[in-house]
Amino acid sequence: MNKYFLPVYHSELKPWIKWWILKRLNGESTLRAITISSGTLKKVDTSKALSIQEYYGNTVQDGTPSPESPVEIKTISEENTFTINDVNYSLNLKSKNLCYTNYTDWEIGGYNVAGIKETNTGRARLIDLIPVKPNTTYYINTNNELYKFVLRGYNSTKGFVGSYGAIDNGATITTGPLVHFISATLFNPNNELAGEGQNIINKIQSGDIKPFICLNSEQDKTYTTYYNYELCKIGDYQDKIYNDNGTWKVEKKIGKITFDGSEEWFYFSSSSKPVFYLLCENYGINYKQQSGLICYSNYYLGKGQVYSFDNVYDLGNNIITFRTSYTRLCIRDDRFTVPSALKNWLTTNNVTVYYALASTSTETITNTNLISQLNALYEFYVESRTVSISNDSEIPFEVLLEYYGR
Repeated sequence: MNKYFLPVYHSELKPWIKWWILKRLNGESTLRAITISSGTLKKVDTSKALSIQEYYGNTVQDGTPSPESPVEIKTISEENTFTINDVNYSLNLKSKNLCYTNYTDWEIGGYNVAGIKETNTGRARLIDLIPVKPNTTYYINTNNELYKFVLRGYNSTKGFVGSYGAIDNGATITTGPLVHFISATLFNPNNELAGEGQNIINKIQSGDIKPFICLNSEQDKTYTTYYNYELCKIGDYQDKIYNDNGTWKVEKKIGKITFDGSEEWFYFSSSSKPVFYLLCENYGINYKQQSGLICYSNYYLGKGQVYSFDNVYDLGNNIITFRTSYTRLCIRDDRFTVPSALKNWLTTNNVTVYYALASTSTETITNTNLISQLNALYEFYVESRTVSISNDSEIPFEVLLEYYGR
C-alpha cells in the first residue's frame, strides 16, 4: 500500500492552511487526517483507489451542565452516514441486535413478577438490563423453538414498570411511555428443572440459542451478534477504529461510567464546603493522573484533576473532578450535607462521566457485519479527480484517508 495522505478543502479552513494545501497538490500531500463533514477533496493521482484506514472519536457538549440543567454529552456512536460522490455509506457502531449475545453476559436465574432478580436454576437471565425506547415495537426471537424469552419493563431510573410475560419466537412487544429498559430471561417451557439454566448458557456459547431483539422496523431480522462501540475524545486523547495489517481493531483511550446512587459515597468537609467522593479502584475507574486533564459529565462541570480538596473549592460549586494521587472521584454539590442525600438524588438523576484512561486498551473487531462496512471503504475507487464528501451524522468524525496502490 502506498501511503500518500490527501488534503481536503473546507470553507472553515483558515487562509494560510488553504495556501499550504494548494502548494501540496503538485506533490504528495502529508496532511494526516480530514474531518468528514462537507467539503471537496482533490486527488493527486486519479489512477489510484482511496482507503479509509482509521476512524477517530469525537465528544461534544453544547453548554455548561448543572444539577438543575443537565447537558447531553454527544459522541460518535450507533449509525453514521455519509456520501462520497453521490454514493451513500454507513458505519453502524451498534448492532441491530440489542440483546447481548456473549454467554459471559448471562447468569443462572430469573426475574420475579416484581421485576427483581431471583434464584432459579432452571432459567438464565441477562446480567444487565437492555436500554430501549419508550412507545416502540421490538421483534423477539431465540432462534431455537424450544426456548422463549420472558421480558419485564423498567423506567428511566430502572424502577419496575410491568411484565410482558413469555414471548413466542417471532412475536413483538411494544414498550409503553415509561419503559426505558427491559430485563431478559430465557427458559424452556417444557423443562425448568434444576440445572437447565446452565444448559441454556452452554447453548448460547455453542450457538444453539441465538438471542435476538431488534427494532421491528428493521427490514432484515436475520440474527447478528451484539456489538456496541463508542468513539470519544477528551483533549488530545481520542478513541479510534483502525486497520492493523488487514485486521480491524478498536483503540480506547476514553472511559465511561454512570452513577445511579448504588455506590458508596463518602463526605469530606472543610470550611463548611461539602465534597463527596468515592474510591475509583472500587468501581474500575482507572483514570490518567495528569493535572489539567478535563472530564465530561452531564450534570456537573468537568474539571481538571486537583492535588487537594482545597483546590476543588476554588473551582466553584457543582463540579466533578479527580483528586490526583488519591484515586478519588469527587463531586462538589452544596445542596447536600450527607452522602445519603446525594445517593437519593442520583437514583433519579444518573450522572455519566467520561474520562481519559490511564492506559490504552485495544480490542479486535470480530463482528462480520461491522467488518464488511469497514471493508467497503478500505478500498474504493473514485474516477474523477474531485471527490465530494458530505456527512449526515450529528457528530462528524475524522478519518485517515490514503491512496491505495493498485
